[in-house]
Amino acid sequence: MSSMIAAQPVEGPYDLCYSISSRPQFPEVTIHFRDADVKLSPTNFFMNISEDLVCSVFNARNGIPLYGNIMQTNFLIGYDIVGRTVSFKPTAPSSSN
Repeated sequence: MSSMIAAQPVEGPYDLCYSISSRPQFPEVTIHFRDADVKLSPTNFFMNISEDLVCSVFNARNGIPLYGNIMQTNFLIGYDIVGRTVSFKPTAPSSSN
C-alpha cells in the first residue's frame, strides 16, 4: 500500500505511519471477502495517533488479517447465522453538534 501513497513513511507504533505535515493522500481500500467486497474510505483504514502522526490500523495476528472496529465504523454489519453469511451496509457518518 505504501507505493500508492505519495509520502515517505515514518517510524511509528504501527507498521505503516506518516507524518501529517507531509500531507499524505490515502486511497480508498477494498477488502475482499468470499462473495463480497467492502470499500473503505481512508478514515476506516488510517487513524490519527498524535498531532502529527497517522497510521494504518490494518493489522494481522499470526498471518491472519484482522477486520477491526475502526474498519467497521459507519457500517451496519448483519449476521445471518442460519444462512452463514455476513453483510455490510454503509451508513452516513454521524455528526455531533
